[in-house]
Parts: sequence; C-alpha cells; structure tokens
Amino acid sequence: MDLLHPELISSIFLALLPIPPCSLRGSFETLARQRSHDITTIRLVSKIWDSIILGTPELWSYITVSPDSTDALRYLPRSKAVLLHIRISLSPSDNPGNLRAAVEALWYEAHRWTTYCASTWRARNSYPWFQLIPPFPVCRLREARLTGDQSVELEGPELRRLHEWGFKSNIRLNGAPALRKWVTKRPANDQEWEQLLLISQQCPLLESLRLTEYATDQVTRSQLKETFPGTGVGRPTFSNLRELMLVSKRVAFDLMTYLHAPALSLLVIRQHTSPIPFTIPPSCGALNHIRFTCVSRLNPIQETLSTFPPAQLQSLTVQLGSGFIQNLTNRDEEYKARIRWFEEHVSLRWLDIPDEQRRPCRCSREHPE
Repeated sequence: MDLLHPELISSIFLALLPIPPCSLRGSFETLARQRSHDITTIRLVSKIWDSIILGTPELWSYITVSPDSTDALRYLPRSKAVLLHIRISLSPSDNPGNLRAAVEALWYEAHRWTTYCASTWRARNSYPWFQLIPPFPVCRLREARLTGDQSVELEGPELRRLHEWGFKSNIRLNGAPALRKWVTKRPANDQEWEQLLLISQQCPLLESLRLTEYATDQVTRSQLKETFPGTGVGRPTFSNLRELMLVSKRVAFDLMTYLHAPALSLLVIRQHTSPIPFTIPPSCGALNHIRFTCVSRLNPIQETLSTFPPAQLQSLTVQLGSGFIQNLTNRDEEYKARIRWFEEHVSLRWLDIPDEQRRPCRCSREHPE
C-alpha cells in the first residue's frame, strides 16, 4: 500500500474515518475517543502513514470539547484551513476544569465551522462564560443542533439545517436565507409567534418544519388547548414548505389554521392523544400524505378526514402506526368499523419501522411509533 500515491492513501483514510453527522444519536465523546484511537493506530503503522495522517487536515477537522476531555488545542493547528465540525457538550459540574481556552480558540475559528452541535443544558453555573453561539458570524455553517437555555442570535448565511431544543432557549436567526430544515419548539406566546412570522419572511427556501413541545413552558396535564397568537401578530406564510411535523401530545391541533403552507404535501403528526379533532385548513390544497406516528386514538383522525373535500380525500395517503392493526381480532366492532372506513375512503398504509430504528415511545405502549 505504501507504493500508492499519498493522495490516494489519504482518501482511503478519509473514507475509513468519516465525520459523524450532527443527527447521529448517542454520546459524541465516545465517538471522539474511538476516532482518536483509530487515528493513533493508523499513525503507528509506519512513518509514511504517520506523515500522511498529519498532512491530511480533514482528519483533524472533527473537534470536541467536554468536561472529560478536549482535543481542540491539538487538532486546530493540524486542521490548517479546512472547514471544521465542532461538538461541545458542557454538563453541570463541581469541577468544570479549564475548558475556556479551548472554547475561545474555537470561537476565533467560527468562520470555518460547517457543522456544530452544542449541548449546555443547565450548565450556566459551571460555565458562566460560555455562549451557545460564538460572538462572531458563522459564515460557513451549514448545519447546527443546539441544546441550551440561553437567548442568543445566530447569523448563518449558508445555514441549511437547524435543530434547536430547550424550553428556555431563544435562538433568534439574524440572517439565514438558505435555511431548508428547521426543528424548534412550538410558539407559546406572542413574541415566539412573531419569531415564527419573521422566520417565514427571512427563510423563503424552508422546506421542512418540525414543531415540538412548547418553547417556554412544559405542557401541563390540564392543558388541552394550544397557545395561539394575539390579534396583532400576522399569519406566518411558508410558500416553499413541503413537510410539516407536529408533536401534539395532549393539546388540540388548531395550530395549522394559523399557518399558511400552500405547497405542503406531507404532514407528520406524532403522539396525538387528544380526543379533540384537529383542523387542517383548506389552504393546504397540495396535501396528499398524512403520517401518524405514536398515536392512540382513531376517532379524532376519522373526524378530521371527514371534513376533507371528496376529491382531496380520494387522492390522500394516510399512514398509521402498525399498532392500530395489531390484535385486530380482539377489538370491538366500532373499532373495526373505523378501520374499514379508512380502507374505503383513503389510500391506507401501515407504518412499519425496523427494530433497529425503533425508539422508546412515551405514549401508549399498545401503539408503537
């Protein structure tokens, strides 16, 4: 193998050590340790391989910071001028260590960031100097997953995907015209509705939107209605939106009446347990696929679909969790009749998730995701 051209060997190493994606679940610290171990193992094979590894800056572009360890100060010089993949996880600690130098070194290279994951939930007391977003524009950032409890501004002209989580976080986008996919909390007050309206105006290319639980407060057991904007807040219009995912749990689903999405084709509804039928406005004329995951009631779904015009209903594909069909022989006649109604009025599909992709579901165990 040493007879191969160094650039070819370098490309082989890059294929063997790909950059872990932002969406990968699990501890990135474990991935970072394994990646570091693999790089060291390859370097020990020969001087030639060691030289090639040190001369391949992309192999040093995956940089992590956590209370357990950080490779920032070693990896940054070796990464030279290539784009960086940054992962920061700061958990509450009585002994936070000296991570400030590493974080600040990364902040000054924010213009090279291309992917960024930060998890700083409830860590402000241990790291009062830390900011969820660097105090500089992240001009090359394309994907970010942010978990925290800070109010920050994010300027990312090349940002394509943003996943934010945290009941008290407030990430204000200050220029993200290229945004295609956004995961955030459902608005819970006029200020957050105004933020959603602003996003609809600033991000005309947005294709996928996922609204999870409320942004500021957890849903209480007695809360059965959503929080809607006041009369002074405009109606967000997402002209290019193709996919909308809503996590409903115990609340009603009138939220869609406050969104204008004329190009919407796929609606994903997760964990809908409310007995109240939800509303799908006539403005969603392009909607032809609704997927229900981890839901436990058929009657509000049937009542909602019954309001569709017959022509739209005939062209609609409805996907239900496989739990609805399990043990059908033990169901009562009313339940079987509802299943027959779906089979007669829509193109019915059963959602089947492979075992290795299944995740625990917080709703009824009788109806898996």
